[in-house]
Amino acid sequence: MEPPIAERHLSEVIFGKVKGRDNGDSKFLMNPTIKKKDYYYWLRDDNRKNKKVLKYLEEENDYYDNVFLSGINPEKNKILSELRKSLVEDYVTVELPDGDKGFESPYRFYKKYEKNKSYPIFYYKKNDKNIKYLDPNDFKNGEFSDISNPIFSNDLSLFSYGIDKNGNEKYSINILTFPSLEPIQHDLPNILYSSYILTNAFVFYLKCTDSNRPYQLYKYDIQSRNIELIFEETNINMEIEFSLGDDNKSIVYGTGNYEQNEMYVYWFDGERKGINMKVKKMARNVLYDTYIYNDYFIIKTNEKGCKNYMLKYCKIGKNRFMDFIPYNEKVLIEYVNIIKNAILIQCRSEGEQYFKLLTIDGINIVDSKKIKKWEGGYFLNLTYCELNSEKIIYSYQDLITPTTWYELNLSNMKQTKIKETETKNYDKNNYKVERIFVKNNKIKIPVDIIQSKKSKSDKCLLYGYNSYGSNIEMRFDDDIFHLIDRGFNYAVANTRGSSYMGTQFYDDGKMLKKMNTFNDFIKVSEYLIKNNYCSKDGLSIEGRSAGGLLVGACSILRPDLYHNVLAIVPFVDVLTTMSDSSIPLTTSEWLQWGNPNIKKYYNYMKKYSPIDNIKKGICYPNYYVQAGLNDPRVAYWEPAKFVATLRYSMNNECKSVIVLKTEMNKGHFSGLDRYKYLDDVASKYAFLLRI
Repeated sequence: MEPPIAERHLSEVIFGKVKGRDNGDSKFLMNPTIKKKDYYYWLRDDNRKNKKVLKYLEEENDYYDNVFLSGINPEKNKILSELRKSLVEDYVTVELPDGDKGFESPYRFYKKYEKNKSYPIFYYKKNDKNIKYLDPNDFKNGEFSDISNPIFSNDLSLFSYGIDKNGNEKYSINILTFPSLEPIQHDLPNILYSSYILTNAFVFYLKCTDSNRPYQLYKYDIQSRNIELIFEETNINMEIEFSLGDDNKSIVYGTGNYEQNEMYVYWFDGERKGINMKVKKMARNVLYDTYIYNDYFIIKTNEKGCKNYMLKYCKIGKNRFMDFIPYNEKVLIEYVNIIKNAILIQCRSEGEQYFKLLTIDGINIVDSKKIKKWEGGYFLNLTYCELNSEKIIYSYQDLITPTTWYELNLSNMKQTKIKETETKNYDKNNYKVERIFVKNNKIKIPVDIIQSKKSKSDKCLLYGYNSYGSNIEMRFDDDIFHLIDRGFNYAVANTRGSSYMGTQFYDDGKMLKKMNTFNDFIKVSEYLIKNNYCSKDGLSIEGRSAGGLLVGACSILRPDLYHNVLAIVPFVDVLTTMSDSSIPLTTSEWLQWGNPNIKKYYNYMKKYSPIDNIKKGICYPNYYVQAGLNDPRVAYWEPAKFVATLRYSMNNECKSVIVLKTEMNKGHFSGLDRYKYLDDVASKYAFLLRI
């Protein structure tokens, strides 16, 4: 079966100052405009109903199936069988408290997985009785794409969850009494990303524009069903974020973007009920996070050049902030948690995480402890802490060590192991992991590599993401060992664009420095080949979303380096997407990539936008590309246009295999179905092994 060939119809994408379109600040827009030819623009259908487009996507899916039937499926089925045999099908997650009583609560909540059931079942334990309160497996087949985790009110009188029916990430909200589980009728709209806060009496939620920009914060009264607008942001370059205050009596919210914001606190309970207070007004290139400790505001901020963030404090109602702890440029403050008589900070230095505990008397620090027992590449996660307790639950894992949860008493540092992830058919002693630092000029790029102790491999899969300051944490994934056992090494690179080595590391991989991300990844690729982690034709790469941009750009800029490319929901049509403010996320992300309606950004982004750098007659690597029809983050037409352009550009002498699989009822994520997830993993691994 020959691959489908998409029809070519000339369209023009216009960049710059266009009448009737909001393309950004008009004084900076290109005038005259630039026109870019686009022969596959017709593949875009915002309504996802165009019969011609859907037919083409189905033809691509048929071709994908044919490629697998023609020689990949035996390997896939074998891997899938092994994955199923290695899957611990019956297990429960760690039991955690919830609500304002915390560890003193009689309730503990957990998820239970049962054999042959795709989705986790939600349970609570009280008085040694285990009671089911939500089971997604009872829903009708195909009724949902995803279910958000349950949220409980502080007094545990209510719980709620969201249902995404088709992958567009707009969730219908269900509210029930707890523990009686009586449904509560409400007038809430569908909520993007299921981002809302449930209290004893109210639901706070964000309303979004058609382009998914959160611009209004509402309070919904569950009993009266009244709706109150708390705040509105009209600037298209700004959006609202919010969270429950540390005192459990307030909503902390901010309006801003990736570079600057201002912070507010709205009290819905207690002595300050009804007060809406500005904590910090917006300052150029300054970011704030706000925390409430007794009668004080504590803010995390990068003001005055403190790029890795510092902490300040002031009494609520005053406006004079004082330094809380000295700034340390070598330490990135990631998360701040308010607990009983203390503040727990999660930090990162040279890529390694640790906790810092500040014991407080009033607002004065009386003791400071660094909690660090680990070296190398690992992932530390604070699983649970609460305002009125000195105990926390945290987890540790690394690339070859399953996740383990501990309860730590911060008053005496006594630690108890409470749970370890179960594994089957896995022996840690068969593998080794090392952390290396690859140099790109003076920049150190951390790379973590798993290898089999039993045999040397000439193949390697390199994984990357490296945008938005997000890091690829060193998580344990027992699936990857099925690939390693078949002759692959596995490597993870955190290049510039991540904040793995601090905020400057992130800043040096965005906007007009974005090429550093791709150059770093290419440098790591060259290092792996040169130092025999794989042969010259044995390197494969994988990335999803912005990581799909990473592997798309690197494979187009340096096709000689790579054999296979796994591009999952890849952001590959950068110029066209970022020029269109009607597409979700575009305007907020002009501060990540640049606005191509402005000439300097157009010229720079054109250097790396994958679809715009495909050249006629070049033989590119093999591509396994995956898309979701209802994806609101990376629209399906980006990977579809990318595949069509690749096919058109390569001549008949090229032997590259390019497949596109579009999930017709999914979005950016694949949902909770663990068996479907294993099928996807088996498909990717079989492609790497057989193509």
